[in-house]
Amino acid sequence: MNQGDETVDLDGYVVDDEVDNSYTFSGISVDPGATITLYTGTGDDTEDTVYWGRGSPVWNNGGDTVFVTGPDGNTVVEYGY
Repeated sequence: MNQGDETVDLDGYVVDDEVDNSYTFSGISVDPGATITLYTGTGDDTEDTVYWGRGSPVWNNGGDTVFVTGPDGNTVVEYGY
């Protein structure tokens, strides 16, 4: 969720896991108060939903780490479960 007061451009941000399965956002912005949902499978992207296009799961039920990297290559989020 964009908790700020300005629209955030996600173009070039990358979501990946511990074994480098990665998804790069392209042409997606998040308005203040809005969310973006990223699904692993296939579908039609909308304003608030995007699809990775994978035919198999990415996230491990037994634990994994989600990384979000900015266009500059710096990690902005690291979340393990």
